[in-house]
Amino acid sequence: MIDSDGRTVDVHPDLQIVLRIVACVTFLSLFASATSVRAELGPPFFPEKPAELVKAAFAAEYGQSLVEQLGAVLTQSSDKACLASKGIDAAKMTARGREIYLRYGAQMLEMVQSFIKIDVLESKFAELAGPGAKAEMLRLQNDPDVKKFLTIARPAQLAHLAETISENLARFALIKRMRLLGPVNEFEVPNKELEDKNPSKGSAADAQRFMEKIKSAQLDRYLDLFVLFDAAKKEAVDRDLVLRNGGPVELFAGVDVDLADLCIPTQQPAPKKP
Repeated sequence: MIDSDGRTVDVHPDLQIVLRIVACVTFLSLFASATSVRAELGPPFFPEKPAELVKAAFAAEYGQSLVEQLGAVLTQSSDKACLASKGIDAAKMTARGREIYLRYGAQMLEMVQSFIKIDVLESKFAELAGPGAKAEMLRLQNDPDVKKFLTIARPAQLAHLAETISENLARFALIKRMRLLGPVNEFEVPNKELEDKNPSKGSAADAQRFMEKIKSAQLDRYLDLFVLFDAAKKEAVDRDLVLRNGGPVELFAGVDVDLADLCIPTQQPAPKKP
């Protein structure tokens, strides 16, 4: 990673993962209009609840495909006698896989949000963009051009969220030696069917074309503020907390119990050579 002075610095792998999630949450959390920012929805920088974001991500076509892929891998990986004793067929396994993504995806986002120091975020954003930047950004989200741009870009952001959750589940299973007999996403092993359903490239390209076509001063200003907001949010991440609690094992804590209940065996470590 390059720091603010242009120097290359080493970044812990777990911190890199959390910063990716932060980047994803940044865009999604700004999607709601200023009128949606109410006390019951949490701090104004997070107007969408994690559970709602995750539900939307896996309700989209690409997210549903990841659920089906997980269901197939779980069925293939399970102890068949155990499954039969519990009456879990392929359809029930897919439904349980979806529940895992929803529950632990929301847990992941809640934890990542807890890594961000809101007071630092607000002060850093004001320092970078000016004291009225937050109000201006929320106001710009009601601009028709900005709302259209965000709508066009939304599928790519939801896909990124779904794939990030899927990747972290796969990493958890690997670290905890939960035996999954196949990839659960297109990034472990190339999967053309999943790749074709991933809207990220098309959605991002459509958003870029829209931005270039309309030449909106309001949208340009919004995106300028977004870049500064994103920089402020990354500065506000509590790195010490991330290094303690930001790995897949912590972000997905408890999912091993769910996987075991679905008859997924744990691989025993190879015996040490004498």
